[in-house]
Amino acid sequence: MRELFPVDGDSLARFLTRWYGPPDRQSVLDGSRAPGPLRDWFEVTSRWSTPVATQNRVLSEPWLEDGKLVFWEENQGAWSWAIDADGDDPPVYDRENVDGAVWQPTGEPLSTFLLHVAVFEAVMGSAFGACACVVSQAQWEGIVAPVHPLPMPDWRWPARGHRLYAADGLLAFGGPNPGPGETAETATAREVWVAADKPARLAYLTKIENLEWDAFTA
Repeated sequence: MRELFPVDGDSLARFLTRWYGPPDRQSVLDGSRAPGPLRDWFEVTSRWSTPVATQNRVLSEPWLEDGKLVFWEENQGAWSWAIDADGDDPPVYDRENVDGAVWQPTGEPLSTFLLHVAVFEAVMGSAFGACACVVSQAQWEGIVAPVHPLPMPDWRWPARGHRLYAADGLLAFGGPNPGPGETAETATAREVWVAADKPARLAYLTKIENLEWDAFTA
């Protein structure tokens, strides 16, 4: 996954090729009035017949909400990501969709953030993967031992401290899972999703002691 460390203008296409295989159809040019990086994202991802986004919704026509253009929405509408209405590669903001929530910067420009969207969606849509919602610190360290954190700020969704990880043929996403009365900073458990390009790469997960996986497909 060298294309993710660090990021350049071809990282999205190279990541999709490595994860899904070579493009299998002609690209579709996006004629919307969306910012350039978002149009580029739809043009590049259209080269694959395999759906690239199946968990959350990427909007080809962002809508205006409280001064920002919303372009990515959590599948149950609980969280949104947005950009400024101007600029070639505007910064990304996010917020929980509750009364009084304000847009907060994610620390990434749109082009880089969309690459990380594609990685996240690959984790969630993988045919070979595992997930667990209650993971101890020791178990967490074993799960992420083969992968490396992407050079990115932590996400605030689904809880502060989540981030993406990658290695050859492996992807992961996870972070703190606060229980009752806990915050992301004080959480004693973590949650994690792991994806692989082939089942054999998940074998190491079976050696992690006392971990009950919520799902394991290999």
